[in-house]
Amino acid sequence: MKKLSLILILFLILPLAYSMQGKMPLLAIKQTDDGYAGSLAELFLEIEPGTGRVFVDTFPLSKIDTQISMRFAKEMACDFLEKDCDDYNFIYTIKASSPIIGGPSAGAAATILTISVLSDTKLKKNIAITGTINSGGLVGPVGGIKEKIDAASKTEIKTILIPEGEGKKINSTDNISLAIKQYEEDFGMRIIEVADINSALLYFTGKEFKSFEENISISQSYTDTMKGLADNLCDRNLKLRNTMDMDNFSDEINKIYDSAINFSRKGEKALKEKEFYSAASHCFGSNIRLSQVFLETKNFSEIKYKSLLEELRKKILGFDKKMDKKEIKTITDLESYMVVKERLIEALKYANLTKNDSYSYNYAYANERLYSAYSWSEFFKHTGRILQLDESSLKDSCRQRISESEERLQYASIYLSFDLKSPREELDKAYNDFNQGNYALCLFKASKSKAESNIVLNTMGVDSEYIPKLIDNKLKAATRVIVKAEKKDTFPILGYSYYEYAANLKDTDKFSALLYAEYALELSNLDIYFKEKKNTKLQIPPLDILQITIGILLGLLIGLFINLLNKKQPKKKKKKNR
Repeated sequence: MKKLSLILILFLILPLAYSMQGKMPLLAIKQTDDGYAGSLAELFLEIEPGTGRVFVDTFPLSKIDTQISMRFAKEMACDFLEKDCDDYNFIYTIKASSPIIGGPSAGAAATILTISVLSDTKLKKNIAITGTINSGGLVGPVGGIKEKIDAASKTEIKTILIPEGEGKKINSTDNISLAIKQYEEDFGMRIIEVADINSALLYFTGKEFKSFEENISISQSYTDTMKGLADNLCDRNLKLRNTMDMDNFSDEINKIYDSAINFSRKGEKALKEKEFYSAASHCFGSNIRLSQVFLETKNFSEIKYKSLLEELRKKILGFDKKMDKKEIKTITDLESYMVVKERLIEALKYANLTKNDSYSYNYAYANERLYSAYSWSEFFKHTGRILQLDESSLKDSCRQRISESEERLQYASIYLSFDLKSPREELDKAYNDFNQGNYALCLFKASKSKAESNIVLNTMGVDSEYIPKLIDNKLKAATRVIVKAEKKDTFPILGYSYYEYAANLKDTDKFSALLYAEYALELSNLDIYFKEKKNTKLQIPPLDILQITIGILLGLLIGLFINLLNKKQPKKKKKKNR
């Protein structure tokens, strides 16, 4: 019985000793008979020994699945602190007075709370935050800020952090905008814009967690390979131009040729500035047009085109089979596989199109896409940190990214009346790849869908004058993510390529720059799903004196209770030996 008492005491004390807890206010939206209204809830977090799982309880139920946001918030917090959280479970609880609209709008708050508990850092009272949490630690816009501030004004909250870009006007659920300064004066509150989690933590804790001053140090291996890729495509461009004889051609073909030359010049300029991905993209665009013009000069028959397309399809399918045999060991391998497979799928799609009026363009596009796939496959020769990129982990990562994109699409549909066609189509493709077991390609397409959904959310209710600043913020966040990946020997070749292209476009094509900057963010942090087991474990903060005292007292009481039971039981008489 004494051993049983000791075991019970240990079972009682250990959970108390190893559990970490915290809570913070949560700004939310609820649906009423009169429309949407602000609501205040409480977010609780308990971390205890486990297997890295995330549990979410909401009382009452949230109208959007909140577990996805909590899971991503946990990943972002562990990554931010560079903690190995695989041996701990995270239990989030949201308590509200009525059903709320959860989902991504709780992401920033959950990330702040998780960082606080993991680092044993106290949060200031009377402060709250609303915003999504995005790759790179960026705080993204949410709907119903006016209603949330209205609800907070009736409580003790005196400071509200909102996503940067929404500072000039407060957007409500019914698209009414009010001046933010007027709100501060009317309610005696501080309403502060923040761009990222690091900035938000300064207000919540009074200290700066990180200083981001580093620049990307591009590996020579990446530079040499991407330069070779750009040189191949741009050399091909020069050869195609030299075959052109543009005398006596129609105005339509001349327009295609002029467009090709315009892309060629952009490619030459990017090459000189050592922006190799941008150069490759521009030369690829030019090559399609030049190839189309060249084919138009040949006046091939329909039978000839069908023969050419059939031969091209065989080449595409042959190279596709070769790619499927590639072993994926590193992030570079994974991204190389993604980008090559995407190009082969597009090449096959156009090779299968057989409309009479577009034979020349379809063949030109398919052929150039195959050529660029050959060039990108050179990245398989790179080395890097070997990760557990098996089928099971790829499947889990794909499922997670699909969930993140789906959650954002659901949330956006509450506040936006138009159809989110592009991200929905990419997500449908991701589902299709998932069902077919092509999890690497699924992860790629789900990441693109999530990026496009983020763009919609990030520009929702934001003044157009803020877009250049938003692009800069995303590029800065991408820089941080790429630098961190580089230090872990997981340099994201595709993420960096999109980063470079976004920087190249930001002065001439702001929307495309914003899109590629978002692609860069989502495709530069894939390693968070494929962590290596580290020797260093999560450090548990010093135990609270009250917590220890309660545990000891309860343990003693149980021990005394068991001893009393033992004394009351009649002792068995020993039988005498006869």
